Parts: sequence; C-alpha cells; structure tokens
Amino acid sequence: MGCQGLYTGDIDIARAAGWSWSNAGRTYSSGCSAVRAQISEARSFLQARYAAVAAAEAAKIENARLAEIARLSEIARLELIAKNDNIALALWTKLDNQRIAKQQAEIKRLEQVAAVQIQADINAENLRIKLIKDEQEIQRITQLNKIQMAKDKIQMDKDKESKRLEKGIPLLASIIPISAIGLLLYTMRGPN
Repeated sequence: MGCQGLYTGDIDIARAAGWSWSNAGRTYSSGCSAVRAQISEARSFLQARYAAVAAAEAAKIENARLAEIARLSEIARLELIAKNDNIALALWTKLDNQRIAKQQAEIKRLEQVAAVQIQADINAENLRIKLIKDEQEIQRITQLNKIQMAKDKIQMDKDKESKRLEKGIPLLASIIPISAIGLLLYTMRGPN
C-alpha cells in the first residue's frame, strides 16, 4: 500500500526520503512509514513547540499576575504602614494634647495658688497695718486720757485749793484787809 499526497516542500529532501513522483506535485512511494515518522516527529515537535510557547505565554501571564499581586500586596503593605503611622501619629498627638492640657491646667492652678497667696500676703499686711494703727490709736487715746486725767487732777487740786481758800476767805477777811486777800488770791491762782 503506497502513500500519496500533495507535496509542496523541497523535492530533493523528499527524494532523499525515498519518495518518487508519477506526476508533478503528486508522489508515490513505498517508504511512507519513514515519512509518516518524520511527519509525526515534526508534528510532535510543532505540538511541543506550541505547548512550550503556550507554556511560556502562560508563565508570562502567571509572572505578570504574580507581579501584579506582589505590587498590590506591596501597595497594601505600604497603605497599612501609612495607616498604622497615621494611627500612631493620631495617638501621639492625642497624648501630647492631653499632656499639654494637663500642663496648662497645672500652670493655671499654680497661678491661682500664687494669686491666692499674694492676696493672703496683702490681707496679712493690711491686717498688720490695721493692728499697728489700732495700737497707735490706743496709745494715742491712752496718752490723751493720761493728759486729761493729769489736767483733771490739776483742776481738781486747784478746785480743792480754791474751795479751801474760799472757806478760808471769810476767816481771812476778818483778819486781813480785802486788798491783801485779792493779792493773795492772785498769786495763788496764777495769771490764768
């Protein structure tokens, strides 16, 4: 049984393979199995080549997919880092604001304590001044009272002396003339 078929390749290669021609373009040969083996080998080679190309394309697509996954995972990692950094920054800002608020509250409290202490010092000084003034007023009143008491005692002594003299005048009037009594009274009382 022979092989026949349309051959469009190189005739020298076909002759070397054992083909012979009965008419132009058609071949008949008893060495068909060698050609079929070569054709089968060529088909296998082409199929392997197509499979390799397909595998290379699939690998390229898979590598591109893996690269995209890696890129997306890197973006997600960077976004997570940025998110964590933002959370950390927000927490640090919150804690820093709380620290500043505590410091300002402590400063305000210390200012209030200082103001109260200053007011207490002012009140103590005013009280000390008032006590000094009150003491000076008491001393002044005491001095005035002593002076008044001394004046009153002098006046009482003068009044007693006047009364004694007045009691003694009738007796003296009978003994001493009236002009002498006037002179005596003048000298005893003084010019006032």
